[in-house]
Amino acid sequence: MEVLFRKYLFFRSTEQSVSNESRHKIRKVFKEVDINDDRLIDWSEIQKCCEKLQMKLNEEDRAIFDHCDIDNNGGLDIDEFVDFIHIRLKRVFDEIDTDNSGELDDEEIKAVLKKLGIEMSQRQINGILKDMDEDGNGKIDFKEFCDFFSDVPTLNLQTMASKWMYGEGLDVGADVVPSLPPA
Repeated sequence: MEVLFRKYLFFRSTEQSVSNESRHKIRKVFKEVDINDDRLIDWSEIQKCCEKLQMKLNEEDRAIFDHCDIDNNGGLDIDEFVDFIHIRLKRVFDEIDTDNSGELDDEEIKAVLKKLGIEMSQRQINGILKDMDEDGNGKIDFKEFCDFFSDVPTLNLQTMASKWMYGEGLDVGADVVPSLPPA
């Protein structure tokens, strides 16, 4: 786990690396996850959010949370939360990007959906690409991936597939999220 986590230690979001669209989505999520409205998200609030989304957290998630808590106050402010979201997004992106090109293509999307037991037609996969591909090159780079998924507080393959299937953001306040087969 330590080697995998070290891969993401370099990652710190800056104003240039986070689009306005992503930052706006993350601010909305932050307000929803910050249950006690103290402008900090503590580990228990992340856990409650994930529980509602039927997601499991692990030791690596906790290590990322602690890494992002720069001031060691036990909670993430908005800037630290941006880092947390983007490190999690980068982990998922890298898991899908099997050829390490820095871009996701239709074959990689098809492969990850198949891994999850979800069959989609080429037309549906092309629709996913079209929805996410901001520059029109037929591939999804990390910025485009972030812009699309920044409203998912703790992205994993299941929540990613759910958003692709239903095309909407996930309501972290909702009691039920469509369940998908375990990864």
